Amino acid sequence: MLTQAVRQHVAVIAASETFKQQISSEAELKAYGFYLTLPECLAPQFPGIDAQELEALAVYSYLYFRFIIALDKLIDQATVATTQQMLDCVALHEYAVRGLAHLFPINDAFWQRFKWCQERYASANLQEKEDARWRRELTREQFEELATGKSAICFAIVYALDELSRRTGQPGASLQPLLDCLAGIHVGSQYYDDIDDFTQDWQQGQYTYTHGLVQGFLRGQGIEEAGMPIETRQRFLFSSGIAIELMSLGQAHYAASLELASQCGLQQLLAYLQPQLSRYQELQAKLSGMISTARQQASLAEASC
Repeated sequence: MLTQAVRQHVAVIAASETFKQQISSEAELKAYGFYLTLPECLAPQFPGIDAQELEALAVYSYLYFRFIIALDKLIDQATVATTQQMLDCVALHEYAVRGLAHLFPINDAFWQRFKWCQERYASANLQEKEDARWRRELTREQFEELATGKSAICFAIVYALDELSRRTGQPGASLQPLLDCLAGIHVGSQYYDDIDDFTQDWQQGQYTYTHGLVQGFLRGQGIEEAGMPIETRQRFLFSSGIAIELMSLGQAHYAASLELASQCGLQQLLAYLQPQLSRYQELQAKLSGMISTARQQASLAEASC
Protein backbone atom coordinates (compact mmCIF):
# COMPACT_ATOMS: atom_id res chain seq x y z
CA MET A 1 0.00 0.00 0.00
CA LEU A 2 1.07 3.54 -0.70
CA THR A 3 0.59 4.65 2.90
CA GLN A 4 2.98 1.93 4.06
CA ALA A 5 5.51 2.96 1.41
CA VAL A 6 5.31 6.58 2.58
CA ARG A 7 5.92 5.54 6.19
CA GLN A 8 8.95 3.47 5.20
CA HIS A 9 10.48 6.43 3.38
CA VAL A 10 9.59 8.95 6.08
CA ALA A 11 11.29 6.74 8.68
CA VAL A 12 14.73 7.35 7.12
CA ILE A 13 14.43 11.12 6.59
CA ALA A 14 16.91 13.09 8.70
CA ALA A 15 14.17 15.00 10.54
CA SER A 16 12.86 15.00 14.10
CA GLU A 17 10.80 12.03 15.24
CA THR A 18 7.93 14.35 16.13
CA PHE A 19 7.81 15.74 12.61
CA LYS A 20 8.09 12.28 11.02
CA GLN A 21 5.29 10.92 13.17
CA GLN A 22 3.13 13.88 12.23
CA ILE A 23 3.52 13.62 8.45
CA SER A 24 3.09 9.84 8.43
CA SER A 25 0.14 9.68 10.84
CA GLU A 26 -3.13 8.07 9.79
CA ALA A 27 -4.97 11.39 10.05
CA GLU A 28 -2.36 13.20 7.96
CA LEU A 29 -2.29 10.61 5.20
CA LYS A 30 -6.07 10.57 5.09
CA ALA A 31 -6.32 14.37 4.95
CA TYR A 32 -3.95 14.60 2.00
CA GLY A 33 -4.76 11.21 0.49
CA PHE A 34 -5.89 12.73 -2.80
CA TYR A 35 -2.35 13.90 -3.55
CA LEU A 36 -0.84 10.54 -2.63
CA THR A 37 -3.13 8.61 -4.97
CA LEU A 38 -3.17 11.19 -7.78
CA PRO A 39 -0.44 9.55 -9.93
CA GLU A 40 -2.34 6.26 -9.71
CA CYS A 41 -5.61 8.03 -10.59
CA LEU A 42 -4.08 9.57 -13.74
CA ALA A 43 -2.00 6.54 -14.76
CA PRO A 44 -4.64 5.03 -17.13
CA GLN A 45 -3.88 7.91 -19.50
CA PHE A 46 -0.18 6.92 -19.56
CA PRO A 47 0.14 3.24 -20.54
CA GLY A 48 3.24 1.17 -20.02
CA ILE A 49 4.67 2.90 -16.93
CA ASP A 50 6.42 0.42 -14.66
CA ALA A 51 4.50 -0.23 -11.42
CA GLN A 52 7.59 0.41 -9.27
CA GLU A 53 8.25 3.73 -11.01
CA LEU A 54 4.62 4.71 -10.53
CA GLU A 55 4.80 3.94 -6.81
CA ALA A 56 8.07 5.85 -6.47
CA LEU A 57 6.55 8.85 -8.23
CA ALA A 58 3.53 8.70 -5.92
CA VAL A 59 5.70 8.63 -2.79
CA TYR A 60 8.25 11.28 -3.79
CA SER A 61 5.69 13.65 -5.32
CA TYR A 62 3.57 13.31 -2.19
CA LEU A 63 6.56 14.06 0.05
CA TYR A 64 7.35 17.11 -2.07
CA PHE A 65 3.74 18.24 -1.77
CA ARG A 66 3.95 17.72 2.01
CA PHE A 67 7.09 19.86 2.00
CA ILE A 68 5.09 22.64 0.32
CA ILE A 69 2.46 22.43 3.07
CA ALA A 70 5.15 22.55 5.77
CA LEU A 71 6.84 25.49 4.07
CA ASP A 72 3.58 27.44 3.82
CA LYS A 73 3.03 26.96 7.55
CA LEU A 74 6.56 28.16 8.32
CA ILE A 75 6.02 31.27 6.22
CA ASP A 76 2.71 31.99 7.93
CA GLN A 77 4.34 31.70 11.37
CA ALA A 78 7.74 33.09 10.45
CA THR A 79 8.16 34.93 13.73
CA VAL A 80 7.69 31.83 15.88
CA ALA A 81 9.14 29.08 13.69
CA THR A 82 11.83 27.12 15.50
CA THR A 83 15.20 26.02 14.14
CA GLN A 84 14.08 22.39 14.36
CA GLN A 85 10.97 23.11 12.28
CA MET A 86 13.11 24.70 9.59
CA LEU A 87 15.55 21.78 9.61
CA ASP A 88 12.65 19.33 9.35
CA CYS A 89 11.29 21.21 6.35
CA VAL A 90 14.70 21.25 4.64
CA ALA A 91 15.22 17.52 5.29
CA LEU A 92 11.85 16.65 3.79
CA HIS A 93 12.55 18.76 0.70
CA GLU A 94 15.99 17.22 0.23
CA TYR A 95 14.66 13.67 0.50
CA ALA A 96 11.78 14.27 -1.93
CA VAL A 97 14.00 15.91 -4.55
CA ARG A 98 16.66 13.18 -4.26
CA GLY A 99 13.93 10.62 -4.86
CA LEU A 100 12.61 12.44 -7.91
CA ALA A 101 16.18 12.69 -9.22
CA HIS A 102 16.36 8.88 -9.25
CA LEU A 103 13.36 8.84 -11.57
CA PHE A 104 14.41 11.78 -13.74
CA PRO A 105 18.09 12.39 -14.69
CA ILE A 106 19.37 15.94 -14.38
CA ASN A 107 18.95 16.64 -18.12
CA ASP A 108 15.45 15.17 -18.32
CA ALA A 109 12.78 17.43 -19.80
CA PHE A 110 10.73 16.92 -16.65
CA TRP A 111 12.87 19.34 -14.66
CA GLN A 112 12.21 22.28 -16.96
CA ARG A 113 8.48 21.62 -16.73
CA PHE A 114 8.79 21.20 -12.96
CA LYS A 115 10.56 24.55 -12.78
CA TRP A 116 7.66 26.17 -14.61
CA CYS A 117 5.22 24.65 -12.10
CA GLN A 118 7.30 25.90 -9.17
CA GLU A 119 7.52 29.40 -10.61
CA ARG A 120 3.80 29.59 -11.28
CA TYR A 121 3.02 28.32 -7.79
CA ALA A 122 5.41 30.81 -6.16
CA SER A 123 4.11 33.71 -8.26
CA ALA A 124 0.49 32.96 -7.32
CA ASN A 125 1.31 32.70 -3.62
CA LEU A 126 3.30 35.93 -3.60
CA GLN A 127 0.51 37.71 -5.46
CA GLU A 128 -2.08 36.37 -3.03
CA LYS A 129 -0.10 37.65 -0.04
CA GLU A 130 0.37 41.04 -1.71
CA ASP A 131 -3.35 41.29 -2.45
CA ALA A 132 -4.16 40.33 1.15
CA ARG A 133 -1.72 42.91 2.50
CA TRP A 134 -3.37 45.78 0.58
CA ARG A 135 -6.87 44.26 0.82
CA ARG A 136 -7.40 44.38 -2.91
CA GLU A 137 -10.85 43.41 -4.12
CA LEU A 138 -10.30 40.89 -6.90
CA THR A 139 -12.44 40.05 -9.89
CA ARG A 140 -13.68 36.50 -10.24
CA GLU A 141 -11.21 35.95 -13.08
CA GLN A 142 -8.29 37.14 -10.94
CA PHE A 143 -9.37 34.91 -8.06
CA GLU A 144 -9.63 31.83 -10.28
CA GLU A 145 -6.30 32.56 -11.94
CA LEU A 146 -4.62 32.73 -8.51
CA ALA A 147 -6.34 29.52 -7.38
CA THR A 148 -5.16 27.79 -10.56
CA GLY A 149 -1.62 29.05 -10.00
CA LYS A 150 -1.62 27.74 -6.44
CA SER A 151 -2.44 24.27 -7.82
CA ALA A 152 0.44 24.33 -10.32
CA ILE A 153 2.65 22.01 -8.26
CA CYS A 154 0.02 19.35 -8.91
CA PHE A 155 0.50 19.82 -12.65
CA ALA A 156 4.02 18.45 -12.24
CA ILE A 157 2.55 14.98 -11.67
CA VAL A 158 0.96 15.10 -15.12
CA TYR A 159 4.28 16.12 -16.66
CA ALA A 160 6.13 13.42 -14.71
CA LEU A 161 3.73 10.71 -15.90
CA ASP A 162 4.10 12.00 -19.45
CA GLU A 163 7.90 11.74 -19.31
CA LEU A 164 7.81 8.23 -17.82
CA SER A 165 5.28 7.16 -20.44
CA ARG A 166 7.40 8.49 -23.30
CA ARG A 167 10.29 6.25 -22.24
CA THR A 168 8.11 3.20 -22.82
CA GLY A 169 7.40 4.22 -26.39
CA GLN A 170 3.72 4.59 -25.49
CA PRO A 171 3.17 8.32 -24.98
CA GLY A 172 -0.03 9.24 -23.21
CA ALA A 173 -3.00 11.19 -24.53
CA SER A 174 -3.38 14.98 -24.56
CA LEU A 175 -2.28 16.54 -21.28
CA GLN A 176 -4.57 19.57 -21.38
CA PRO A 177 -7.77 17.78 -20.25
CA LEU A 178 -5.87 16.44 -17.23
CA LEU A 179 -4.42 19.85 -16.38
CA ASP A 180 -7.84 21.46 -16.75
CA CYS A 181 -9.37 18.74 -14.57
CA LEU A 182 -6.86 19.31 -11.76
CA ALA A 183 -7.22 23.08 -12.01
CA GLY A 184 -11.01 22.77 -11.76
CA ILE A 185 -10.76 20.63 -8.64
CA HIS A 186 -8.53 23.17 -6.92
CA VAL A 187 -10.50 26.25 -7.99
CA GLY A 188 -13.71 24.59 -6.84
CA SER A 189 -12.14 23.65 -3.53
CA GLN A 190 -10.80 27.19 -3.05
CA TYR A 191 -14.33 28.61 -3.24
CA TYR A 192 -15.44 26.28 -0.46
CA ASP A 193 -12.29 26.72 1.62
CA ASP A 194 -12.68 30.50 1.62
CA ILE A 195 -16.21 30.12 2.99
CA ASP A 196 -15.18 27.53 5.61
CA ASP A 197 -12.13 29.54 6.69
CA PHE A 198 -13.80 32.98 6.51
CA THR A 199 -13.30 33.80 10.19
CA GLN A 200 -9.92 32.09 10.57
CA ASP A 201 -8.46 33.79 7.49
CA TRP A 202 -9.60 37.20 8.75
CA GLN A 203 -8.06 36.63 12.16
CA GLN A 204 -4.77 35.59 10.56
CA GLY A 205 -4.68 38.64 8.32
CA GLN A 206 -5.43 36.67 5.15
CA TYR A 207 -7.83 38.92 3.27
CA THR A 208 -9.52 36.79 0.62
CA TYR A 209 -11.72 37.24 -2.43
CA THR A 210 -14.69 36.28 -0.25
CA HIS A 211 -13.88 39.00 2.30
CA GLY A 212 -13.75 41.49 -0.54
CA LEU A 213 -17.20 40.46 -1.78
CA VAL A 214 -18.69 40.91 1.69
CA GLN A 215 -17.01 44.28 2.05
CA GLY A 216 -18.38 45.35 -1.33
CA PHE A 217 -21.87 44.24 -0.30
CA LEU A 218 -21.72 46.24 2.94
CA ARG A 219 -20.51 49.32 1.11
CA GLY A 220 -23.28 48.95 -1.47
CA GLN A 221 -25.89 48.73 1.31
CA GLY A 222 -24.48 51.78 3.06
CA ILE A 223 -23.58 49.72 6.12
CA GLU A 224 -20.67 51.02 8.20
CA GLU A 225 -18.08 48.25 8.37
CA ALA A 226 -15.33 49.92 10.37
CA GLY A 227 -14.84 47.95 13.57
CA MET A 228 -17.47 45.40 12.60
CA PRO A 229 -16.81 42.04 14.35
CA ILE A 230 -15.84 39.18 12.05
CA GLU A 231 -18.82 37.18 13.32
CA THR A 232 -21.16 39.88 11.98
CA ARG A 233 -19.32 39.90 8.65
CA GLN A 234 -19.75 36.15 8.47
CA ARG A 235 -23.50 36.49 8.99
CA PHE A 236 -23.62 38.90 6.05
CA LEU A 237 -21.63 36.36 3.99
CA PHE A 238 -24.60 34.00 4.26
CA SER A 239 -27.59 36.36 4.50
CA SER A 240 -26.45 38.37 1.45
CA GLY A 241 -26.47 35.26 -0.76
CA ILE A 242 -22.73 35.56 -1.44
CA ALA A 243 -21.96 32.15 0.09
CA ILE A 244 -24.63 30.46 -2.07
CA GLU A 245 -23.26 32.12 -5.20
CA LEU A 246 -19.70 31.03 -4.41
CA MET A 247 -20.85 27.49 -3.71
CA SER A 248 -22.57 27.42 -7.12
CA LEU A 249 -19.34 28.52 -8.79
CA GLY A 250 -17.36 25.90 -6.86
CA GLN A 251 -19.84 23.22 -7.91
CA ALA A 252 -19.58 24.27 -11.55
CA HIS A 253 -15.80 23.75 -11.47
CA TYR A 254 -16.18 20.39 -9.77
CA ALA A 255 -18.80 19.31 -12.30
CA ALA A 256 -16.52 20.33 -15.18
CA SER A 257 -13.65 18.33 -13.67
CA LEU A 258 -15.98 15.38 -13.19
CA GLU A 259 -16.91 15.52 -16.86
CA LEU A 260 -13.25 15.67 -17.93
CA ALA A 261 -12.37 12.72 -15.69
CA SER A 262 -15.26 10.78 -17.22
CA GLN A 263 -14.17 11.60 -20.77
CA CYS A 264 -10.64 10.40 -19.95
CA GLY A 265 -11.94 7.19 -18.36
CA LEU A 266 -10.30 7.90 -15.00
CA GLN A 267 -12.50 5.75 -12.78
CA GLN A 268 -10.47 6.21 -9.59
CA LEU A 269 -10.57 9.98 -9.95
CA LEU A 270 -14.31 9.80 -10.62
CA ALA A 271 -14.73 7.81 -7.42
CA TYR A 272 -13.12 10.71 -5.55
CA LEU A 273 -14.97 13.52 -7.31
CA GLN A 274 -18.53 12.19 -7.28
CA PRO A 275 -18.99 12.08 -3.48
CA GLN A 276 -17.23 15.45 -3.16
CA LEU A 277 -19.67 17.05 -5.59
CA SER A 278 -22.64 15.37 -3.89
CA ARG A 279 -21.47 16.66 -0.50
CA TYR A 280 -21.20 20.21 -1.82
CA GLN A 281 -24.65 20.00 -3.42
CA GLU A 282 -26.18 18.77 -0.16
CA LEU A 283 -24.45 21.54 1.78
CA GLN A 284 -25.69 24.19 -0.62
CA ALA A 285 -29.27 22.85 -0.50
CA LYS A 286 -29.20 22.83 3.30
CA LEU A 287 -27.82 26.35 3.47
CA SER A 288 -30.35 27.63 0.91
CA GLY A 289 -33.16 26.18 3.04
CA MET A 290 -31.82 27.80 6.21
CA ILE A 291 -31.48 31.21 4.58
CA SER A 292 -34.95 30.97 3.05
CA THR A 293 -36.45 30.10 6.44
CA ALA A 294 -34.60 32.95 8.15
CA ARG A 295 -35.81 35.45 5.55
CA GLN A 296 -39.40 34.26 5.89
CA GLN A 297 -39.23 34.63 9.66
CA ALA A 298 -37.79 38.12 9.28
CA SER A 299 -40.60 39.10 6.88
CA LEU A 300 -43.24 37.79 9.26
CA ALA A 301 -41.66 39.69 12.14
CA GLU A 302 -41.69 42.91 10.12
CA ALA A 303 -45.34 42.37 9.08
CA SER A 304 -46.44 41.95 12.70
CA CYS A 305 -44.86 45.21 13.79
